[in-house]
Amino acid sequence: MFAETQLTTRPWLIPPLVDEVIESRRAIRRFLPQGVPVRALHEILEVACHAPSASNIQPWRCHVLTGAARDRLVAEAVAAFRVGGPAA
Repeated sequence: MFAETQLTTRPWLIPPLVDEVIESRRAIRRFLPQGVPVRALHEILEVACHAPSASNIQPWRCHVLTGAARDRLVAEAVAAFRVGGPAA
């Protein structure tokens, strides 16, 4: 377990919780058929709003697509990938 004294004697250490999250990250190649609950999306985006940015300008915008709009965007991205450029 991470001892509090390690923070004062070795301040460069990152608490294990952060280490565990970073080191356990993995790429997902298959997804479950059910979507992410809307409440979870709201919570994720709320936390993302607090992410740091250069000069604190926070230049990002988030768009959440579902249904037919999402399906169209996915189809366009796949088509663009297959031909090596943007979809027409």
